[in-house]
Amino acid sequence: MLRTILISLIVILSGCASTQNEKLTSKRVGVLTPESHNNQFCYLYKGVTVFNNESAREELSPNFSNSFNASVGKGITKSGNIPVSLGKLPTHKISSYFERKEWDHSITLTKDGRKYIESLLESNQVDYILLPWLYDLERCMVSVEVGYSDLEYALDSNVQLHLLNAQTLQHIQSRHVNSVNSMRPIYLPKDKAAPTITDKAKLSEKLYAELEDDVFRLLDGDCCYSKRNDLP
Repeated sequence: MLRTILISLIVILSGCASTQNEKLTSKRVGVLTPESHNNQFCYLYKGVTVFNNESAREELSPNFSNSFNASVGKGITKSGNIPVSLGKLPTHKISSYFERKEWDHSITLTKDGRKYIESLLESNQVDYILLPWLYDLERCMVSVEVGYSDLEYALDSNVQLHLLNAQTLQHIQSRHVNSVNSMRPIYLPKDKAAPTITDKAKLSEKLYAELEDDVFRLLDGDCCYSKRNDLP
């Protein structure tokens, strides 16, 4: 029994280690950009009581797809690699093209997904592929939650990034686009219950700066969520 447990533990630990050891340099990285399916910014202020709560939901401008593409391109370039656009990924096809495992967040391609990726590679020469997984098609692409206290806040996205080997189409590692919370500073509106247009733009820009860093770290072999301290 003990021997079985030890073998299982070794297998699990080996699997975890194997998701963090790919550091890419001077590689062509193909980028699939998610369609702006639910191109929305969600803001929730939690007051002292539920009667003080305020929420807003509105269109992102510029749209998420354009901001995603720009931020990912910057992250790839910063990592010493070369971004290559593979076009937009139809969000309604994500679940039929890819299967995601909950326990290790890895992605596998379905038969249709493999055909789709292979058709893109016919006209694009890349070494790796960066693709987005959307957790929930009804969820806002940028979400902010702020509490009455300045220590209660969260900035989140609906996207998880996945890195695939373009030759084998095997999953290498993944990273969530970023869940910023009270462990890291965030821009807070002066009136948290009624953020201005400028406030909302600054919060979105903060998420895109985190996205750029997440791409940089993913290509640097870091699958997890610790952060550099030189971000704005």
